[in-house]
Amino acid sequence: DLETLRKNINEALKQSEQKITADINARQLRMSKAVFKPYLWSLLGISAAGLIVIAGLFIAIWSVKNELDDLKQQRAEAERTLDLLETNTKGLTLENIPVENSKATRVCVATEKRMMKSLTHMGERLAELEQENTSLAQQLASLAAELERQSEIRQRQSEILNQLAKR
Repeated sequence: DLETLRKNINEALKQSEQKITADINARQLRMSKAVFKPYLWSLLGISAAGLIVIAGLFIAIWSVKNELDDLKQQRAEAERTLDLLETNTKGLTLENIPVENSKATRVCVATEKRMMKSLTHMGERLAELEQENTSLAQQLASLAAELERQSEIRQRQSEILNQLAKR
């Protein structure tokens, strides 16, 4: 009987131990959830913000890369254009002239004084021709007005003659 009692007590103790262990584990799980639940939302928020920042960085890097490619292409085109200008200038030379109050330079055409004088003379002659053109246009306008006035006079004369002929 003692042996059976001992087995029953051991059995009861094991069941009690298992129940207590299960209760402790359940309690610990509830406590862990209660403790980590506020941090879980913070962690999710931080993770979402991190993903947004990473996505923004990737977009920025992609945009900068595209801009860099465009700038490289523009530079290559500019170099090709400058090469063409150097081969096709027919005696003209290009010089880099410093811009006032700046470290930048501007590409300008180098000219001779003789060429500048002829260009100045051509500009003056062009101005004279424009003045003559304006004067001729004014004379044409006054002639057109005179022709219109004479046409009106002839019309009036023919009306008067028609009225006299009817009488």
